[in-house]
Amino acid sequence: MRFDPNGCDESLPVIYHWEFCEPGGECHGYVGQAKYGSQRPKEAYAYNVSRLLNGEPYRPNKPDDWRRVHRIMAQAVSKDWEITLSLVENCDEIDLSRRERHWIAEKGCTLNNG
Repeated sequence: MRFDPNGCDESLPVIYHWEFCEPGGECHGYVGQAKYGSQRPKEAYAYNVSRLLNGEPYRPNKPDDWRRVHRIMAQAVSKDWEITLSLVENCDEIDLSRRERHWIAEKGCTLNNG
């Protein structure tokens, strides 16, 4: 996995972008927000993917409700696709959702729906 902080302060609220590129060139994107900085996207997704690949449930009451981004990330890990996590921008916590929607549209992300 490649990580690009893109000049962002990792300790502040941040918009981030995951990109998973298949060997043939097709890429899949996901934009998210983290109000406590880059730790969540850097650690939580890896933890969830590890659990998914080990056959563990998403939640006890929703065992098969893994989100699409988790499933694609697990596929990317198991098939050795190129994976990049980029920080997009820092913004005030109150603006995170609005900026996240902006960047989902701007980057044409396909994994934010489901």
